Amino acid sequence: MAVWLATVGLNGPRWAQAQSAPFFLFKRYTSEGGVRTCALACGPGIARRGESQAFLHVMDVAPTLLDMAKVFACDAVSELFELVGVLDGKQVTLKDIWPTDAEIDAVVAKSVNPTQFRAVYEPMFRKEADDGKSISPLYAWREMSTYIRRPPYWEGALAGARTLKGLRPLAVLPDNITTDHLSPSNAIMMDSAAGEYLHKMGVPEEDFNSYATHRGDHLTTQRATFANKELVNEMVVVDGQVKKGSLARIEPEGKVTRMWEAIETYMERKQPLIIVAGADYGQGSSRDWAAKGVRLAGVEAIAAEGFERIHRTNLIGMGVLPLEFKPGTTRLTLGIDGTETYDVEGQLTPRATLTLVVNRRNGEVVRVPMTCRLDSDEEVSVYEAGGVLQRFAKDFLEATATA
Repeated sequence: MAVWLATVGLNGPRWAQAQSAPFFLFKRYTSEGGVRTCALACGPGIARRGESQAFLHVMDVAPTLLDMAKVFACDAVSELFELVGVLDGKQVTLKDIWPTDAEIDAVVAKSVNPTQFRAVYEPMFRKEADDGKSISPLYAWREMSTYIRRPPYWEGALAGARTLKGLRPLAVLPDNITTDHLSPSNAIMMDSAAGEYLHKMGVPEEDFNSYATHRGDHLTTQRATFANKELVNEMVVVDGQVKKGSLARIEPEGKVTRMWEAIETYMERKQPLIIVAGADYGQGSSRDWAAKGVRLAGVEAIAAEGFERIHRTNLIGMGVLPLEFKPGTTRLTLGIDGTETYDVEGQLTPRATLTLVVNRRNGEVVRVPMTCRLDSDEEVSVYEAGGVLQRFAKDFLEATATA
């Protein structure tokens, strides 16, 4: 068995601590006859994933996989594959502690029994006589669940029309905003908005788990929106400098606060929002909550210099309008500072030129031509329905009515 520090954003609190973790774990567990080897690896985008607490998974790691990880490991941890630690003055490497095939087979033979699987799966698929009891086809939602909750996509603000008028910026962002910035999947900390919510729900801190595991509960996962310590929101200027973190500035007050508090404030005001960004918005691993989170926050449109392909499709699937600046025009050339309000004008057709109306605080109005990144008639149809779920429901009801 190997202790593996997951590469999907569940990285340790600091590199200095992470670099000492393998030897610490080795000393801790081998004395108990448990874990035999330890490894640490990082994946692309690790610099964007902040300093969340280590979230360790115990799993089998094949030597071939470890070799692959070594090839692709970043420089900060590559040495760990050579040196695990020092024990009694002697260097310990992976080759010294890696179990043999015979040792692994012995553990499997002792620990894995076919009866364990039969006890679980045979009752699940066993045919039973119909006792005549009526079973509801509807799922019995549990009010206190923090993992599966009835989704709100046909209720409240999401059920209403998007006006694309009077939009306020939730964030003004630089280039290369990743899905990890938009909705991280790392371990949930007590001092985060999601951690505070789970604590109020009576969940012990050791059971908070990660944002990714709560993706079926919007009340937990929407609090992950922009909950990344590496986020650079150019609206957040403190002492003349842009301050990094999960922060926002509530307008028109100009109050800097935690991102979730800003989202809550705008939700209470029923304030429609926009995000203004640079190039390559939404790059990185595909993540549904990177689109769901901003839509639940009230974002109706995103104006950027460019979009990652899959994330653009996900935005449309959630009913968010992607708008692309024309070449030579950016948030910087326009002098965007986040105090503005925005309107979107024009007919929605594939790749049409729409107008982003920028209403500055001093009364100046700037009309900016934008490319509508609804690239096909099908995407226009999905967007106008409110998103892919609304489009599916509409098609289903129409088909049922004519059947």
